[in-house]
Amino acid sequence: MYFLDAIIYPFRDGRWPFKLGPIFALQYIPLLGQAIARGYEAKISQGIHAGVEQPMPTWGDFFKHAGRGLAIYFAQFIYQLPTIIFTISIIALWILPFFTGLFSGTETIEQAFQAAWQRWLGAMGPRLALSCAALFYATLATMSFHAGYLRYIQTERYLAFFEIIPNLRLMLRNLLPILTEFAFTILTLVIVALVSWMVSLTGVGVAFVPGFAFTFLTYTNGYSIGQLANEVFEAEARRANPTPQRPLNAR
Repeated sequence: MYFLDAIIYPFRDGRWPFKLGPIFALQYIPLLGQAIARGYEAKISQGIHAGVEQPMPTWGDFFKHAGRGLAIYFAQFIYQLPTIIFTISIIALWILPFFTGLFSGTETIEQAFQAAWQRWLGAMGPRLALSCAALFYATLATMSFHAGYLRYIQTERYLAFFEIIPNLRLMLRNLLPILTEFAFTILTLVIVALVSWMVSLTGVGVAFVPGFAFTFLTYTNGYSIGQLANEVFEAEARRANPTPQRPLNAR
């Protein structure tokens, strides 16, 4: 990945104000704005992956960007739905035993707390088991979704999101470049946090910080995911067609 290039590449496009400006505005439209920007980000990634000279698309395909972004968020929601159910169940198992014991009709406050403590300890096994299951599922779901997203960037096949076994196989075979992209994402977040903090100290333009941060993260993430797709699928191609080794005595 080329960190500097990820930051400056939009400004090589003479029409960059007309391409980045709408992203800035979308930050201030709750939910729908984020979905539209996600679709635009995915199109940037596809442009980077395809090697086009100007990877930032125009906004002439506004409704396509919106539909793409909503479809991506829907796929992510499908993956996260079991995690939400797990989380609600875990919260209930952590809280309900204590409160049912607390209001169990004991005579004194001390007895009520003792009863609540005993019931809370009694449910420890199911809580830990469900927590481990939730963590395991969340890990697999995150891996499968992000690998499916890479395959979607390459093929534009929406069903690629839900091909779990190929997605997990792709993720496990390419952990190093994926972890590198994750580190890049963390670095961009740190930059955004530092710039936001410095602007907040001056008090000038604070209202515009969310829009600038959102725009920066959208176009840098689009670049980094496109580059990651290049690295991952080039590695996959090398595995599928390894270069034959020449014999040592070959001339």
